[in-house]
Amino acid sequence: MKWKMKPILNFYLSFLCLGAFLVACNSEQNNRETPAEKSDSQIKLANLKDIPIQTADFEAALSRHVSALLKIPPTEEFDFQVHYAFLDRDTLKDAVILVNRAAFAQEKAKKENNEDFFRYLGYSGPHNHVFVYQGQSGKILETVPVGSTVFHPLNIDFGYVSSPAHLDFWVDYRIRNGKFRNYYTVRGDRLYLTFNAPIFDEIGEPTPKAYYHKRVESPIRTALDIAIYHAAIKNYNPENIEDFNNFTPDEIVPKDELYVYFIFDEATKKYKTPMRPPSEEED
Repeated sequence: MKWKMKPILNFYLSFLCLGAFLVACNSEQNNRETPAEKSDSQIKLANLKDIPIQTADFEAALSRHVSALLKIPPTEEFDFQVHYAFLDRDTLKDAVILVNRAAFAQEKAKKENNEDFFRYLGYSGPHNHVFVYQGQSGKILETVPVGSTVFHPLNIDFGYVSSPAHLDFWVDYRIRNGKFRNYYTVRGDRLYLTFNAPIFDEIGEPTPKAYYHKRVESPIRTALDIAIYHAAIKNYNPENIEDFNNFTPDEIVPKDELYVYFIFDEATKKYKTPMRPPSEEED
């Protein structure tokens, strides 16, 4: 995909994408705790496990714990979402926690006298966070922040993607005039970023990029494959868009042209492009 932007902005946004790529390659290291950190976490999480889940008291305690992990001071206002689901095969409910620190990002840019540059970057930075609370173990699983626009909190959805026995989730996020998606799965006590891909990009250009994500059943794999098709934005007219960075399409219409195809690698917990087209692989 071609990115039409100034070199310094291209470098910065490439750095954000590199961060997500490093999670995909090093998720085991990102989720590993040092002995001191593990001791502190076990104390806090033991208290969490004693509180009935999906209650106001539980969410208040969860917010305090996440604040400690991110070193958020008591005076900071931040967006805190908790989404409950059964992510694995046990009967205890889990939770996905999404944190957005827009106020912190703005104050940081102001203190560092970088407000103009922050605005130029579309208010993008590593200030959207994803955590998972495991109901059975009482652990909170971490991953690196989602580099994205701070004024757009993450949007989440759930589905069985990498396994029929594990409920995965994906989050949509914005970077300037584009929208992207990260897929996650939980296996054991680790949170994996399995896949990320664009949804649309280059809003404001005469012909923006748009993609349709289709999850495909396979006769030889229990995991769903992911096919990314080229798409078009319905009724797109850049002259009618006031703010390219906040534009939301009415509809993304898929085309017949396949952009790229991915299959799940159970060993690495990552979606990868097969060496051969899926039709040949399944013959």
